[in-house]
Amino acid sequence: MKKIWLLIILLCSWGKCLALEYTDYSDYSDFTDEYIESNELTDVKTERRYKYYKLEKELGPYSENSTLEYPYIDKDDFIDNGFSALSPDKPLEADNRIIESVKGYHYRKVKDINYLELVCNGKNASINNFEVYYNGEKLDYEMEKTNDSDILKKKDKIILYFNQKINIQYLTLNFKWLSGTINESKFNLICGYDDEEYTFETLTYTGETDVLWKGMNASSYYNAWEDFYSSSKMAETSVLKRIEEVTLYHYKDLLYHLYRFNRIYYDEYLTEAYEDYIYQDETLYKDYYAKRVRSIVPEVQINELKSIRPVNNSKIMTPKPLNNPKIKSSKPLNNSKATLTCQDNSSSYQSYYPVKVKGNQETLKNKDLSLYLYFPWFLIFVILILVLSKLYKNKKECARV
Repeated sequence: MKKIWLLIILLCSWGKCLALEYTDYSDYSDFTDEYIESNELTDVKTERRYKYYKLEKELGPYSENSTLEYPYIDKDDFIDNGFSALSPDKPLEADNRIIESVKGYHYRKVKDINYLELVCNGKNASINNFEVYYNGEKLDYEMEKTNDSDILKKKDKIILYFNQKINIQYLTLNFKWLSGTINESKFNLICGYDDEEYTFETLTYTGETDVLWKGMNASSYYNAWEDFYSSSKMAETSVLKRIEEVTLYHYKDLLYHLYRFNRIYYDEYLTEAYEDYIYQDETLYKDYYAKRVRSIVPEVQINELKSIRPVNNSKIMTPKPLNNPKIKSSKPLNNSKATLTCQDNSSSYQSYYPVKVKGNQETLKNKDLSLYLYFPWFLIFVILILVLSKLYKNKKECARV
């Protein structure tokens, strides 16, 4: 059994002697984004680089709340849309809402009008030169007559249309009565809005030429009234009634400036932040590769050092005996010879010898690979022979007994 172990140790030592020798690695190359595959002679270093970006603020519209497009709010930059109308109802609270309360009054008034109509309701008469004033200022109108004649008969109409809503409280009408029968020539004055009639009053010819009519003295229908509220105390008229004193509210909503951040990417992939580009996008990256290479040292038979031929007419040198020489470097010369550097284990002494190189690198590599391929099978075969021999010997000894 001891012989088997001794043989295994010797064979392993022989296999170790067959190990390939390599030169030192070169320096790493520059990084490239083209993939490089590593192998026995090429060592590859991988570096992952990312896209970096900076944030640029973009202002959006003014609004009460943020939106999906502009999710951020600058509460130091705001505007308001003015106070709402006064109301007896307290508005709902909101973060961006300013609510104020004031002392006020509840009124009922005749609804706003947009036309005035005069209907002849007596003997023939003639009226002309209409002037309309609203809040003391002259008001434009469009006039429509059912009779083109200056003399109006019963049921003939003159209609004045206004291009805006008019509070009859502040309306005044002037016109001239050119002809008629005293106390018998009459006109019904009607005010309303679109198809609705709100007030009714009868004007009778008394012989006076100039007529002044004020809307605040008009008589109203039951459907003409509506509620309204004001902080001012107003005098009551036939078209305005004060109901009670109340607390009124109004509010205004603040509109904040919205904004968002846009990502501005740096053009190249980076390993770290650069200037203002301090944010890393982990979803955008690219791998870069750098390589360093080495080569196999050609096999040199040390025994050939005993008979060295000169190279390039160099002087013949007798090598100094070395204790366990080792190959350090080798460079081919003249396609068939090499300069061999050896080093003694016991000293730092080095010698350089021009020698022959046996075979080229590719041949050596294939040769060494063949030895590694067949060596395990040879080792198994030898061990198997020794084991069978041992068993056979033990069997014979048993037979003798």
